[in-house]
Amino acid sequence: MSPVALGLDLGSTRIKAGLLAQDGSLIRLVATDSPALHRTGALCVGDASEYVAAATGLLARLSIEPAEKPIAGLSCQRSSFILQDLDGRAVTPMISWQDTRAAAWCRDHRAFQPEFHRLSGLMLSAHYVGPKIASIAAADPLLANALRDGQVRLRTLDTLLIDALDGEPSTDPTMAARTGLFDIEQLDWSEGLCARFGLDPRCLPRVRPSDEMDCTTARGVHFRSSLADQSAGLVGLTGADTDTLLINLGTGGFVLRPIGDRSMRVDGYLTGILRADRGSAATYALEGTISGCGPAIDRYRTGRPVLEARDPTPDLFAIPDDAGLGAPHWRPDIGVTFSHAETSIDREAAYRALLEGLLFRVREIHDGLMQDAHAKRVALAGGLSAEPFLAQGLATLLGRTVERIDATEVTLRGAAIAACDLRPTEPAATPYLPSKTGSYLEGKYTRWRAWLADLLR
Repeated sequence: MSPVALGLDLGSTRIKAGLLAQDGSLIRLVATDSPALHRTGALCVGDASEYVAAATGLLARLSIEPAEKPIAGLSCQRSSFILQDLDGRAVTPMISWQDTRAAAWCRDHRAFQPEFHRLSGLMLSAHYVGPKIASIAAADPLLANALRDGQVRLRTLDTLLIDALDGEPSTDPTMAARTGLFDIEQLDWSEGLCARFGLDPRCLPRVRPSDEMDCTTARGVHFRSSLADQSAGLVGLTGADTDTLLINLGTGGFVLRPIGDRSMRVDGYLTGILRADRGSAATYALEGTISGCGPAIDRYRTGRPVLEARDPTPDLFAIPDDAGLGAPHWRPDIGVTFSHAETSIDREAAYRALLEGLLFRVREIHDGLMQDAHAKRVALAGGLSAEPFLAQGLATLLGRTVERIDATEVTLRGAAIAACDLRPTEPAATPYLPSKTGSYLEGKYTRWRAWLADLLR
């Protein structure tokens, strides 16, 4: 079977490249761990050149034959960036989306939140590029002057890779929308937001339609489109169907509600761009984030606990957000937290509490996003969805059928589907129905909410 499409996924945990047939099936797949990040307190940085080298190395490892000319699509982690001088030399390391150095800046400027939300669709959070730029500028007067004068260049990871492939350095609206510097209705960099965060728009890459990426590798692979990771995942899993609520649990947790071409706002939640192709109206999604839940759960993993009819730890509660409490609270100062002193909790109980905490965070976000609507379908995906505890617990807690999508490499597939006219078969799904198993979760969720309210005071 000859490949017709290629997907390249620059993820936070893994970088992957794969060749796909016309029906969306994977023919060849290569992958590598994402380069290491280095954490010092709130700082979380890496080496952008290592990401680019890993991505181009995977393309070489795919062993594409001369007769194969697949059309390629790129998906990329959002909100990670680097600053360069005008000659392309790095001024900063790659600053990860997980970096929270801007927490104090966001706290000091919280009165700006309503205007920021209206323009960018985001909540004022340390996870986004704009607040990080303001925080960096406050600590480095020389760099602050260069940012205001347009004498440095801000590059997201997709922009760096395109540059390395000899294309014009650019990004698409789905990635630009996650910087906090972009007007999601005007589909352009916002002069007002740029001024607020202290940089000249000349520092930023050109924004072009999602399907107008244009660069060709030495092996003849033509990249036609690029999307942010969650946008690509929605395309690969559900086709961005507005009747489907997607819960995607991986390195981060994301609850996504596609809303078509409406750019609505819900307090405490994000409005992002799903896709903005040439000649088509932009499409949007509401999003609630659970920041860094995957690494937190992996850190305490002890096997696969069984969801029981009765609660073995009725007074133990947890928050699973390893990179700061996300939607709808946005508290970077609150990470993984237990209701008891951690030294008094055995590892198995801690692991179970984190899984329950993830269920409760999903329920909280689900209820916030669906205040004015009812999804016909709830789909569950991502690496953590393989935990039966989560799939069954979610169905019981929501009181409705949850379909666990039995698909792999969906972000990569979504990138490839967006790039060319693939006609993939719909992924198989395993339904989970509400059950007496885990029936204690509803009452415990109410108590968890009360515990969380005390913690937030």
